Amino acid sequence: MYATGNAEHWRRRYFEILKAREQEGQAFRTIENLLRRILARLCAAAMGRSPELDGELKRLVGALLDGTKVAELESLLRPLSEAVTTVEKVREEPAGAAVVNAAGVAQAPTVPEQAAAASVFAPAEPTSDPTADEEPAEQRIRSILGRVITLISQNEGLSGSAQELGRQLESPLRPDQLPVVLSDVADLIGRRVNDVEVEKRAIEDLLAQVTGKLDEISQFMGTENADRQAALEGTREFNTSLQADMNELGANVAEATDLDQVKARVNSGLDVISNRVQQFREREESRVRSALERNEKMRARVESLEKEARTLQDRLRDEQRLSLVDALTQVPNRRAYESRLAEEFKRWRRFGHPVSIAAWDIDHFKQVNDVFGHRAGDKVLRIFAETLASRVRGTDFVARYGGEEFVMILAGTSMQDAMQVVEEIRQSVSALGFHFRGKPVSVTASCGVSEFRDSDEVDTAFERADAALYQAKSSGRNRCMSG
Repeated sequence: MYATGNAEHWRRRYFEILKAREQEGQAFRTIENLLRRILARLCAAAMGRSPELDGELKRLVGALLDGTKVAELESLLRPLSEAVTTVEKVREEPAGAAVVNAAGVAQAPTVPEQAAAASVFAPAEPTSDPTADEEPAEQRIRSILGRVITLISQNEGLSGSAQELGRQLESPLRPDQLPVVLSDVADLIGRRVNDVEVEKRAIEDLLAQVTGKLDEISQFMGTENADRQAALEGTREFNTSLQADMNELGANVAEATDLDQVKARVNSGLDVISNRVQQFREREESRVRSALERNEKMRARVESLEKEARTLQDRLRDEQRLSLVDALTQVPNRRAYESRLAEEFKRWRRFGHPVSIAAWDIDHFKQVNDVFGHRAGDKVLRIFAETLASRVRGTDFVARYGGEEFVMILAGTSMQDAMQVVEEIRQSVSALGFHFRGKPVSVTASCGVSEFRDSDEVDTAFERADAALYQAKSSGRNRCMSG
């Protein structure tokens, strides 16, 4: 009974997972269609530079609107890149500007590594905002793609490719880069949709197996009930027949006129009763043997079902854990943070204990990537995450919010106490002394802190902390400020 109830529980869980996978697949298909429309509009906006480029753009737009698969779209990128290269060659490039090679990929002018390294963490000079000249549409596209990539990066198998695309989106994109980046994003979406379909089919197969075993259990229970009913009817029939035989024996004895007739009629009656008892015993023994065989088979089926249920439980637990952990830093991700924040907010509403939120950002992180490479940047992210996690209590919470941004939930901590905590962490980070391939990499971090207030919604404290973080970076970085 327990095994049947447990299996029914997992059967419901299978349906829930299947529904979630279908919803996730539909969401990625919606995003893919949106990216196709965006790319088609960008192609239309880029027309008019040359007949050759217009022809390639029209072919790409037609393929996008026809729903052509990502693998087939890739075949259109090379002639498009060559056409873009041809147009770029006609234009007069200013000295020191980036050039486009034959593959359509931008190459920056060479800078001596020593000079670049010396200026990586130099104090920022008052200059105009580098994003001021960006087209609003280009900013919106990068923002949309960034959210899509954050969603995709939660999948462990695609996190590396997704993070690489995320780094490309940290800087403004030229018109000739957008089709390539959008195609890469569409490819990742396609791969994720395929993964979802594979997982869906695996769950459907497992569900079919479990359903089959549940049907076997149901059939077994039905057979057992029928067998018990037949046994009950057989017993009643035997009792009735036995009583009739006894009555007949009594009547025969009563009619006997001498001792020999009595003996003969008693012996005859006893033979009839003995045969009936023997038949009943053989029938019952056969029934018991059949029941034991069915029980043994069902015991094996139940053991197999329980083993599969435990395996699936472990698998679901692992998938849930991975879906809440950042693949690079191995600390909780944004999804886990949002879930934990909602829990802490409800607990704060109920008990009123102070809760502070700290928003962190690694200073000049893009320059670390540009000068030392993305491997160095990844190492910085991992060590920074380890430092944050190691400097807080077990009741606190640390997560990677996205990119080089991290967030902390300090339960039972007022903003004044939280400022002391984050200031100690900030000093520890600046004193770490990063090295990559024998070269020192100076890394600092800025932080904004706030705490829950009476009129807050669940995200209000984080918004204040994020604003305080922005103020800390605007004020010179490598500092903590409250908001």
